[in-house]
Amino acid sequence: MAFNRHRRAGLVLATEEIGAQVIAVQGETSGADGIAATGAAAEEVLGSTIELSKQSQRLRDEVDLFLAQIRAA
Repeated sequence: MAFNRHRRAGLVLATEEIGAQVIAVQGETSGADGIAATGAAAEEVLGSTIELSKQSQRLRDEVDLFLAQIRAA
């Protein structure tokens, strides 16, 4: 379970970092450049969200397998 909490904390930190990058991009640009940069940042956030979702599912599967092995022992 400690691994799960540690992993979740890492995912939260990654999400916070992405949010900080989006804010930084928005602060550095304006007008059409801002729109393009915000769109690019949104795509990056979407990609990261998809990856985090995949990692979360893999972790859930690993925990389920681990618990099944414990129950079988």
